Amino acid sequence: EVGLFLRVAEFVDCHLLQCATMEAETLQVKMPPTGAKETPPSFTQLNDLACARAGGRVLFATDDWFAVADNLLKASPPQWKEGVFTDYGKWMDGWESRRKRMEGHDWCIIQLGVSGVIHGVEVDTSYFTGNYAPRFSLQAACLPDGTTFPTREASMGTAASPQQLAAMEGI
Repeated sequence: EVGLFLRVAEFVDCHLLQCATMEAETLQVKMPPTGAKETPPSFTQLNDLACARAGGRVLFATDDWFAVADNLLKASPPQWKEGVFTDYGKWMDGWESRRKRMEGHDWCIIQLGVSGVIHGVEVDTSYFTGNYAPRFSLQAACLPDGTTFPTREASMGTAASPQQLAAMEGI
């Protein structure tokens, strides 16, 4: 069996790609309160379909301003670094975008590294006190081979251009 769990910080939509199946009866979604120390759900003992070690990767993200979406794919637990700052603000070990000044929300597309059945999703907002997303949505798709995405620069201080967002409308 394989499972999926993601560390999610500042986003509302996450699109998972690769031939993944979600079983509605067994899919567990857990959003612990920030900083909560609880026993992890059993699905976190399964293989992580999306982690970078398994080949998972972020294909597109609307905004990587404070911390890049690629942090969602780390296998290690989130860290806190007291007093550490980047050129864009406090260093954070998760995905943190700017606040929206327009309609919509931030989202990313993650290609799973391994095909499988999604048994659960862990949303860990550790250390994002006061600025974590109050909810999220998850969608899955199996796109045809050859689907292309706009080129993405995975670095802090970047965001998708209007042209890149328009290109994503066609996918």
